[in-house]
Amino acid sequence: MMDVIKGDNVFVAGSGHGQVTRVLPGGAGFQVRIGGIDRHFSMDGRIGGSGDQKVFYHDPMVVEPCRDGHLWQTYTRMSRLLFDEILRLAGLGLVADPEDQE
Repeated sequence: MMDVIKGDNVFVAGSGHGQVTRVLPGGAGFQVRIGGIDRHFSMDGRIGGSGDQKVFYHDPMVVEPCRDGHLWQTYTRMSRLLFDEILRLAGLGLVADPEDQE
């Protein structure tokens, strides 16, 4: 479940950046405006509640995938491990807010 609120900026895979224009009552989903058109998504960021997640808080693609499948698997496995460790440290209050370092 995504915890979006009206006005949140989000990224929709295949469409780009958009803004949440409406959160429907009772967990019925939310709408995102992309290029002047509102599109409906389920509360887990899927179209119609099935298929792959399409809505994210940020663009999930941070590097261009390489052709080598083994190298890509290694990269994704290491990235997930690193992110899990960052989440653990954040939970302990050990990840500084960049605004605090100015």
